[in-house]
Amino acid sequence: MCRVLGVNRSGYYSFQKRQANKLGDPLHEEILECVKNIVIDSDYTYDCRRVRKSMNALSYPIGRRKAATLMKKAKVEVRHKRKFKVTTNSNHKLQQFLVKTLVTY
Repeated sequence: MCRVLGVNRSGYYSFQKRQANKLGDPLHEEILECVKNIVIDSDYTYDCRRVRKSMNALSYPIGRRKAATLMKKAKVEVRHKRKFKVTTNSNHKLQQFLVKTLVTY
């Protein structure tokens, strides 16, 4: 099998071991649910840095990049709000009034 795939025997078996640990690990599923709940409770405003702080407060020591990968696996992401842009110029008549008063003096 290793010759067909073109990999080392040790690499193939370590890959199998990592996949077996990842799939059946109940702690991993618990952490994913916790990350999902944190982001949903924050109304999708927490990014990976704030998720990391929340997870560390809950005694799950993870780093920022691990928090980002957990967010990707949980399929949650930050929803950025658009900035408010003013499109109405309510003082346009005021400028004309000032120009007329300055010209008359």
